[in-house]
Parts: sequence; structure tokens; C-alpha cells
Amino acid sequence: MKKIFTAKGAGLLWGLMCAVALPAAGATTVYADYADAPQWWGTYKAETYQVGTYLSGERFSGLTLNEITFPVRATDGVGDYSVWVATNLDLKDSEFTPDVVSREVSVGADGKASLKLDSPYEIGADGVYIGYSFTVTARDTEEQQSPVAVIKEKSDPNGHGIYVLASRTFSKWNTVAGGPGTFVPFEITVGGIGENAVQYEVADEVNAGVGKWVELPVKLYNCGIQPVKSVELTYNYSDGREQKKEFELDTPIPGSLFASQTAKLPLTGLMVKGEDEVTVKVTGVNGSDNAYSGAAQKSKVAVWSYVPVRRPLLEEYTATDCGFCPRGALGLEMLMEKYGDMVVAVSYHSQDVMAVIKPEEFPNPAPAQPTLWIDRMRETDPYFGDRIKEMAFGAPEVWEEMQDRFTPADISFDCDWESVSADKLELKGEVTFVAPVKNQMKLVCLVVADGLSKGDPTWFQSNYYQGQTGIWPSDFDYLVEGPNPIMDAVYNDVVIMTRSYGLYYADVEDINADETFPFEVSLDLQEAKNLNGELLLQDRSKLRVVVAVHDEYNGEVLNCRELRYGTSGVTELGADESLVAPESVSYYNLQGMQVSAPVAGEITVEVTRGADGRVSTRKLVSPRR
Repeated sequence: MKKIFTAKGAGLLWGLMCAVALPAAGATTVYADYADAPQWWGTYKAETYQVGTYLSGERFSGLTLNEITFPVRATDGVGDYSVWVATNLDLKDSEFTPDVVSREVSVGADGKASLKLDSPYEIGADGVYIGYSFTVTARDTEEQQSPVAVIKEKSDPNGHGIYVLASRTFSKWNTVAGGPGTFVPFEITVGGIGENAVQYEVADEVNAGVGKWVELPVKLYNCGIQPVKSVELTYNYSDGREQKKEFELDTPIPGSLFASQTAKLPLTGLMVKGEDEVTVKVTGVNGSDNAYSGAAQKSKVAVWSYVPVRRPLLEEYTATDCGFCPRGALGLEMLMEKYGDMVVAVSYHSQDVMAVIKPEEFPNPAPAQPTLWIDRMRETDPYFGDRIKEMAFGAPEVWEEMQDRFTPADISFDCDWESVSADKLELKGEVTFVAPVKNQMKLVCLVVADGLSKGDPTWFQSNYYQGQTGIWPSDFDYLVEGPNPIMDAVYNDVVIMTRSYGLYYADVEDINADETFPFEVSLDLQEAKNLNGELLLQDRSKLRVVVAVHDEYNGEVLNCRELRYGTSGVTELGADESLVAPESVSYYNLQGMQVSAPVAGEITVEVTRGADGRVSTRKLVSPRR
């Protein structure tokens, strides 16, 4: 039985797994660490290359290595290929000799160099290195100058890496050849595959409010032949009590090596602030015992007074003379349509009529537009996210990744909108830290305007998408069919004023849990001017105010809140607090049977009926006793 799997995009998190212990079954599968056509790199010299990569023991231990394939270039002046396997990359007298196998191979018509081992090689707990060597005898052509196939990403998604020796250039292994994130493309045929086997990893820590339930992400990796339709998780809290949870997966994990999916295990927080620990193991797969016998993994459950809602701050960089920048406005608009008021998005204009700060003063570097930074620590594209090669709307995936993080800071503030007619925005609120943080916290206040427009050529928006039919996603149709420039452009999310303040007095040291800091800020709207001194204030009813807490110690925004004109943000009612005069509360288990009270350690559905006829429903996990 043979299957093909490409690891790219599977989100593998290397180095966190226990050793694989799979049965030595007769099945094999093909694993590849790339999907896209490779790029090419080289030293531009005539010399002998050794190119290697690494198969980690954390992932591959217990599997057998049967066949190895690399994409290569075989042309005039590039040849004498060998493929090798080694347990280490030790050099002796500046020479590398593979200690498992090294054999000359011919390059096929498909441009690949392959080695089929005489007998399968079992990968140990320390992993194994695989690679190839070849010699370049001329350097006249591009093929001769750049003969090494590479994949370049912002980071190596699979953790295999690149190792290069070159007889005239690198006397020691070079691990950054091709630049950061470069890795070696390869395919391997591996054996020892079980029927129903799942590797797994749990988050190191999750955060819960006192007496509240929290979901622990458990990443599941299929390392068996069969698709994974269900799993059984066995877990223990620190009190030693064992529990089991069956998960029927909405979408089965494909029967491909290391295909993955995340399950959410519901846990209960303690009734007091502190720490708990849970030990998790995947004990069943598809109704059978899990053929992967790795050790159980532990996660800490940190319990705080409550868990604040994180709203990531999206700061986009754009410009009117940037013809590709309209996709930034499109991406932000689509994010707001998808997630509503949870999205806090602003745009800084660069060196145009709406620019209020110089590029060197931007919170993050943005040498090219459009660029999106999230919480001042994560760079991505405002429409494509990390999926620009796929030409897909990928920004939601990045937003969800950033929104899912724990924040220790909660922000509540109000704005005196009646004073806006007098050109004043009076802000008053407080920041509460539910968990300890370091000093050096800044309060960032942004005044944001929607609906800016002006019939002046300096306000025209360049549009390079015009006429590019069949290239861009259908979301871009209005741009493809539109003019260049867009003379009646209307600009939203524009930062027209930015201010930063110290959150507290300088003598404050590290902040303890549950400390609250009040703040009052007065903003003069007559200072909302561009770099030429021109007032950007137009329709006051289309103003927004954003307040963010910037952790200068770690260089990230911890949380933010936004108020639109005329709204208040001092209090927030949760779903269970929104009913007027609750008349009755009923409880049901997941089988639909009514129970008198939440069952300890189990999920219970709470149904609250209000005097006004409305009904609120939520899932509870009652605290363990």
C-alpha cells in the first residue's frame, strides 16, 4: 500500500514530539517536504558540493528509510551525482564521509537523483541525515552557477534545514545557504507504517478563569495508513483522577503521513487562582488501540481571576501611489465583515496626502506596501495573509492565530463624544492586568477616520489591477474592471492622529496580577494634520478611537479596544449576563437529558430564560471537587 503526502502547509511543529514507536508493518508511504517547484541556489564556482538535510528522531524514529529522491540539475558541467545517508555530519581532515551509505546514481529524465537502499534503514531516536554530492566543472551558465534545488520560506516549516559543504567556498557545514528559511526539497519512501496510529502534541500552557472551562488544543498527526475518523484521549488532572474523552472528527484526517488536525479537549479551571496540570495521551484511534506508543504529554493550566478577550491590533501600511495597495483596504474590509467588531484595523499612509508620520516613525518597518503588522509582532499580507502563493484570502487564518493567544491586559474606556464639536476627545478608562507583567507599558491612542475623500489629484488612488483579467481572485473584480487611477476613492481606517503615553508613574516596578491602572487622555482634533500641516478632519461622525496597551519590554501590543462615534465601551455584558430578570435556569447533559445541576468535571448545557422572553444558552464544565 503506497500513498503520497506533501508536508508543506501541514503546520508541523518540530522538536516537540516524543519518539515514534510504530510496529514494523510491511506498508510504505512516500513523504515529501515540498509542493512548489524549487528555486535554485549556488556559489557561482566550479567545485564539489555536499548538500544535506535532517530527518528528526522526534518525528521519524521507528520508521524505516527505503528510498531517497532529490530534484537536481544534470547538465553540461554538472554531474557525478551520489546520494548518501549518515548518522552525523562529522568532518575528518575537512572531508565528509557518510557512515551509512553513499552511492553514485544517475539522474532520471524527470530531473531527480534517487537511491533505493539495498535493505531498509531503521531511523533511530537521534534521527538521520540524508543528502547528495555532485561536481561542477564549469561556471558559464545559470545552471552551472546555481545547481542546488532549494525552497525558500520565511521560516523552514518542517524543520529539516539545509547543510552545505563546497570544496572551494565552505570548508565547514553552512546552515544558512540560500538565506533564512531555506531548506532542501526531497522525497523519501518510508516503511514501518501502522494501521491506526496518531502522534500528538499538546500546548505547553492554557489559561482559564476561576471556575471556568477552557479548551486545550491537542494537535493530532496521522502516522498510520488509515484515515483518522475518531480518537480517544485519556487525561489526568494533578489530583490523579483519570478521565477519557471520545472525539468524532468532523473531517477525518487523511491517511497521509503526518497529515494533521487539532482537537480541543475541554478542561475545568480551579475554583481559586493558581496552577493545575493535566497529562494527556491519545489511547485510541478509530476504535482501536493507538499504534503510536509515545509517552503522555503534560500541559499547565494557569488559572486567573478571569481571561480577557484579546482583540489583535491590525496596522496596515499603504499609499495612494501604490498600485497594489487597494488589496489592503479590501482585506481589512473582508476581515471586518467576517469577524465584526472583534477586528480593530487601522491604516497608516506612507508619504502621501494622508500621511501623519514619516516612514521611519512607523511602529513597524514597512519598506513595501501593502503590509500588515498584527500586534506589532507578526507581519503578513492584509488580504493573502501567508497564502500569497496560492492567491487565496488567507488573512483570517493569521488573524485567528493571533486572536487565540492569551493576553494579561484588559482595557475599558469611554469617550465624551459630545466634546467632539469643540475639537476635543476626552478619554477616560482603565487597564487591568490579570497576570503579572514587566514594567515599560505604554498606552497608544489612535484617532481613526472613515470616509475620507477629496476631488484632488493628490487623493487619487493608483490601481495596478486594472485590466489584469484572469490573474487575481474574484474578490478583485471591481479593481480589475475599475479605472487607474481611482479618482473618486474613499478611504477608511485612516490614522489621522497617533499619541503614546506612559501608563503609570516611573516608580512602578513589575506589575502584579489583578492590578488596575486608570487613565485620562485629552486629544485635540485640530492636531489631526498630515505632514504638510493640512487638517485631515472631515466627517466627525465617522471617527473612531483606538486605545492599545504596548508592552515595550517584549515589543508587542497586548490588547486594544475601539470605540466608534457615539458608542461606549466602559462595560461589556457576557452572554449569560445579558438577559433581563432571569426567570429560570435549567441544565442538560450532552445526551439531552435534564439534570438538577452541572455534573462535576463534565460538560453541561445551561439554558437561562429571561422575563422578557429571551433565552441564553451556554456550555459549562463544572469545577472539580
